Amino acid sequence: MVGTLRWAERTQGRLRARDRLALQAQIARLLLERVPRALRRRLSTEKLQTDLERIRPPETATAHAAADLCVEASSEAIANHAFRTYLWARLLALRDGVGYDDELLYVASVLHDLGLTERFWGRDGSACFSVDGGEAAREFAAAQGWPRGRTDALAEALVLHLNVQVRDRQGVEARLMQSGTTLDVTGARLGGLARDTADAVVARHPRLGLKSEFADWFRREIERRPDARLAFLDDKVGLGRRMLAAPFES
Repeated sequence: MVGTLRWAERTQGRLRARDRLALQAQIARLLLERVPRALRRRLSTEKLQTDLERIRPPETATAHAAADLCVEASSEAIANHAFRTYLWARLLALRDGVGYDDELLYVASVLHDLGLTERFWGRDGSACFSVDGGEAAREFAAAQGWPRGRTDALAEALVLHLNVQVRDRQGVEARLMQSGTTLDVTGARLGGLARDTADAVVARHPRLGLKSEFADWFRREIERRPDARLAFLDDKVGLGRRMLAAPFES
């Protein structure tokens, strides 16, 4: 299945014809599901409001080491995006009423864009930045002593996050992380959060010109890797345009 770890190991992130069809089907399902969701939003004026001070990262050695790696490898803007992704994911979990493994969610969130760093982008044989990042994250988690199943779940979450949709059956943490990063990039589901709660997320980790920096990375990835999912998403759903139009200042 496109976006899974097994798929990445077989293809290195290069889309085959059947993978493109699978992503097209995901787009179609997302559009069909968007209509009832939009109706529910119109009928409900309730927005999630919470004190952001209640949301703190897990206090584990691996969580701290993941944050350190994120900061060391990433630009400040991309590191802040990663930390916001975790906060958005936690808020969406509250709104959705789902349970999750907080350490796995945190590590996946803060490491999900390792592939958009000079240190890890463009690994030999890889055709996608999410595959670069997934492999780097798996090596990191193995060095931290995580068992194979847990390191694979982490790597798969990173590879999956470029899919149009991620389902809970593919990992609740993977789905929440993908929702969090999509919110931060395009603004999807931002309307379900109270304005002061959303503002507090950005205040804790400012955006620092993320749109411009991501636009540069998108151009680089698409030019060098035209057969990967980022190029597909930019062509089929206008991901780059959606990012620039997102309801954030920068």
